[in-house]
Amino acid sequence: MTFPQIQSFLAICQTQLSTLGPIGRYLPASGTWGALAATLVTPVIIFPLSIIPRIILFIIVFVLGSFAAKNTEQLEMMKDPGIINIDEVLGQWITFLPFTGLSWPKLFLGFLLFRLFDILKPWPINISEKWLDNGWNVMIDDIFAAIYASACLAIVILIYKG
Repeated sequence: MTFPQIQSFLAICQTQLSTLGPIGRYLPASGTWGALAATLVTPVIIFPLSIIPRIILFIIVFVLGSFAAKNTEQLEMMKDPGIINIDEVLGQWITFLPFTGLSWPKLFLGFLLFRLFDILKPWPINISEKWLDNGWNVMIDDIFAAIYASACLAIVILIYKG
């Protein structure tokens, strides 16, 4: 392979990562589908990990997702195109960070809370996208939405005891 072919291959891989393959490209409301996909795999990928491996995984997804989002933004020639989904995966997983396991109804509630905050974007979520650039901006607002969603989920679980 030549260097331009390698670059082209890497760009395709980054786009596939940022859009979660067909989820971002072919489904309506792709952010919701991306968050749902992340929720469905949480019991298998996230809950078996202790806190430190989870945080390491989240950092890896944040860094790789930021680079992939930047590439997709450049290819699409627009800021934070709706086809990018890797940010929803990170946000949804961070929503479940403090929990060691949840029932499906609680997972679904966490999914709904994350989507609510990601869509409504209360302060500082609404301004966080302007803090960073080059793909980092795509990821950061979902981290804040996840923090809000996680806190609300914890409160609901505490109030209703299980």
